[in-house]
Amino acid sequence: MIKTKRWNDPKEPDDGFRLLVCRYWPRALIKKDETWDAWWKDLGPSKELQADIYGKRGNPIPWFESRRRYLKEMNNQKVRIAELGRRVHSGETVALYAPHLASIRNGVIAVCSKT
Repeated sequence: MIKTKRWNDPKEPDDGFRLLVCRYWPRALIKKDETWDAWWKDLGPSKELQADIYGKRGNPIPWFESRRRYLKEMNNQKVRIAELGRRVHSGETVALYAPHLASIRNGVIAVCSKT
């Protein structure tokens, strides 16, 4: 099972492996206050994609474009994605902690589902 959460949602007993999926460390968060087991920043959107999502280089790109580009970027992360897929298919719960952008959380789930 895959659960999705915002990075600052509280830890729950049935979360299983808790993974932070974002390019940047959450602002003003002290390491001792983190609620996840690992941080794989390479599963987050690239700096360029993140800038385009937030409109830092013009108008924000639409959801379908951010998802398309994110899935394309994840083609380079097959080893990590396969590891997540193995965990899920073996029955382990994986809780993905990510920014509030649903397109990124959904993209991770879509990529993991292909393994």
